[in-house]
Amino acid sequence: SVLITALWDKAGKLRGFAKVTRDLTERRQAEASLRQHENLLATVLETLPVGLLVTDREARVILSNEMASRVWGKIGEGDDMIVRYRESKAWWADTGQRIDDDAWPLWRAIREGESVLNSVIQLERGEERKVVIKSAVPLRDAEGRIVGAVIVDQDVTDRFRAEQQLGETRAHLAQAQKMEAIGRLAGGIAHDFNNLLTVINALSIVVLKQLPHGHPLRTDLEEIHAAGDRAANLTRQLLAFSRRQVLQPEVLDLNVVVLGVSRMLRRLIGEDVVVRLDLDPDLSAVQADRGQLEQVIMNLALNARDAMPTGGSLGMITSNAKLTNGLPGDRGSLPPGNYVKLVVNDTGIGMDAVTRSQIFEPFFTTKPQGQGTGLGLATVYGIIQQSGGEVEVESEPGRGSSFTIYLPVAAQSPSADQPNLVSGSDGGTELILLVEDEPSVRRLTANLLRNSGYAVLEASGGWEALRAAQTSPRPVDLVLTDVVMPGMSGPELVAQLRSQGEGIRVLYMSGYSDVAERPGMSLASFPILPKPFTPEALGRKVREVLEAPLRTERSSAH
Repeated sequence: SVLITALWDKAGKLRGFAKVTRDLTERRQAEASLRQHENLLATVLETLPVGLLVTDREARVILSNEMASRVWGKIGEGDDMIVRYRESKAWWADTGQRIDDDAWPLWRAIREGESVLNSVIQLERGEERKVVIKSAVPLRDAEGRIVGAVIVDQDVTDRFRAEQQLGETRAHLAQAQKMEAIGRLAGGIAHDFNNLLTVINALSIVVLKQLPHGHPLRTDLEEIHAAGDRAANLTRQLLAFSRRQVLQPEVLDLNVVVLGVSRMLRRLIGEDVVVRLDLDPDLSAVQADRGQLEQVIMNLALNARDAMPTGGSLGMITSNAKLTNGLPGDRGSLPPGNYVKLVVNDTGIGMDAVTRSQIFEPFFTTKPQGQGTGLGLATVYGIIQQSGGEVEVESEPGRGSSFTIYLPVAAQSPSADQPNLVSGSDGGTELILLVEDEPSVRRLTANLLRNSGYAVLEASGGWEALRAAQTSPRPVDLVLTDVVMPGMSGPELVAQLRSQGEGIRVLYMSGYSDVAERPGMSLASFPILPKPFTPEALGRKVREVLEAPLRTERSSAH
């Protein structure tokens, strides 16, 4: 029995040892499994494409991943997230309002037990700004008590900015389409209106020359002519806005243009406005219409004067600009290259964002009724666009305005003024083929030419003009033709005539430049008489073309 008892004790000890061994093995296995799960959890946390935070009831961090640190800056265990909120100056992205303490998603989750999902907020730390989609869910224990919160943050800064830029691009596109539609309408109206004004203004000048001073009708006729001049100026502005104006570009030194306008401005804007010039002596040349550039500078300067009712400073600065990535800013409407930059700034009342977005629209004005047509800046925009450039504006209320104009650098340098080739404009005896589809303009122009001694063949369109030239007993010395006509345009007529023989002198007349939209046709290569024209302008331009060297090359309008 003693032996049995001893063996039993020994077996008990062995069983106890085996149990301890099993317990140790199970513990080691449990610890290994726990480490494995911890590693898996850590891996999952760090591979999540969002920031994950777990906090206690005091908003102190218990657990976080690397993505959370990318959103909030480096985060460690025990960090106070309420402090992080305050340091990051958080505000709601949709309204731009600051987030007060009670509205913080984390605070609402911890204090109110409220789940806040997909709130879009912005964070600001110094110069860095982030946009975050934030969710905060209360963390509860087995009894349902709130013990903390689980926070998920997703950095959507790039997406948010891309959506903003897309929205701005869409807005610019809609604005451009609206401006183009208005421009086409304005251009069509102005083109037809110019035909009427050509007759009104030219005939009023003809009759005025025949009436002696003191004639009872002379005053009324002078009023008619003055009203016609004002109407002609209005149509020029409409055409400039719609980019259908006839431009006569030349290679220019923009500094010379600015200096010339500044001398006139000092007499117009008053002594209480100081004009300051900062002109780059090494400025590159531009190719543009001198008169239109003068109008641009004048319009900007007079607008600046109106914005400084109690006086101030008007600055005009020129410089060369290399746009490596095209035009800086949102519009990006200029390709990379070399440009000449003109800045016209003032110290006036400035403009808010709503006003800035509308200033280039036709008939938009902030002036009282009767004190502005609303076409000044629309004209500036149209001229610069038609010249291949762009206009940018910066302005804030109370801080003045700054208009920046970019014009492409010309391939040539400005040449010295050429001597006048026209010996006079008293008339001649040459044969002119006049092609104009508007009967009143055709009759007026033919009479003016015949009164100056010219022989005139009249045609209402291209095919009639071709027959007249073919059946004429003498060669045509000059083709004076409208640009836009039904059936056959002026450039197409010229191409037909030149294909049948030697070179021919050509003078286009038009209320707007439809030729510019035709491939291979350069306005710089052909003289143009803009409508409405005066008898003197008609006679001067006709003689200028007739006395110029004859062009023998065929038209490039094919």
